[in-house]
Amino acid sequence: MNISVIIPNYNGAELLEKNLPKVLAEVENYKAGEREVIVVDDFSTDESLRILKNFKNIKIFQNKKNLGFSSTVNAGVKKATGDIIILLNTDIYPEKNFLEPLLEHFKDENFFAAGCMDKSLEKGNIVLRGRGLGEWRRGFLIHRRGEVNKTNTLWVSAGSGAFRKSIWDKLGGLNELYNPFYWEDIDLSYRALKSGYRISFEPKSVVIHRHSEGAINS
Repeated sequence: MNISVIIPNYNGAELLEKNLPKVLAEVENYKAGEREVIVVDDFSTDESLRILKNFKNIKIFQNKKNLGFSSTVNAGVKKATGDIIILLNTDIYPEKNFLEPLLEHFKDENFFAAGCMDKSLEKGNIVLRGRGLGEWRRGFLIHRRGEVNKTNTLWVSAGSGAFRKSIWDKLGGLNELYNPFYWEDIDLSYRALKSGYRISFEPKSVVIHRHSEGAINS
């Protein structure tokens, strides 16, 4: 199957310089279909575009004004040609061979999204994230981090996950009501589950997440 890796960027010049080579190396190793890497810049004011032009084999797009996370990701998906969309934030880089376990899920045509094991570096500690739980209380969805010893999940993160493009398009992608950021991936996953599609957490697909260095660090 063909893949498109999409990286939304806002003022992430230093992160791109450190992490993009690792992303490109993993994508280059993928031989089971066509692959592409798309970076969508959300009208950065730093040196992001200059840094990006130093890399080969990537497609670069820039918003005409700062729009927010959902709009930037949606713009990248519209440009993508792959069957599977892999979303990675700039403060994330993959460990070796992270693609194969993710893509294995998509042999099921009813499967929508798979989330990565997120080794989040927080205050000198590693916190394992990537699986989400939640329940409705008085009309509100209360969500929390789930332990990573199971694969069922309430949502797949749009910062480190894989999504089937055809279903993404049917669902309308991320709801841009959530700009600038947060909750958009929970909303999309919930809509997918309500529509009868499957999602999963994949602990064998590991990414390193330097959360405090990203543009969204609150």
